[in-house]
Amino acid sequence: MANIELHGFNVESIEMKKKVFDLFNDKEDKVKDEIVVTIYQDAVYDKDNKSQPFIRLVSTVSENLSMIKARLMTLKVDLEEMFLNDFQPKT
Repeated sequence: MANIELHGFNVESIEMKKKVFDLFNDKEDKVKDEIVVTIYQDAVYDKDNKSQPFIRLVSTVSENLSMIKARLMTLKVDLEEMFLNDFQPKT
């Protein structure tokens, strides 16, 4: 499972969520079943008080991780990557 976190997008969060899901909307694309998007209502600024929104990809190791990253990079937004040791889906 890959969690794609959106940080600092504020009013643009819903549009960015749509752009992310559009990257994985092919019916034959198995990756679409591996991702979720979490919207954080936070603000991210640099030292000059300029907004610096970013995407954080949180995931356990996945054979599709490099492909997910490559697609996210097409959005031209800063990208962080964080690995999880484990993920336990609800049963």
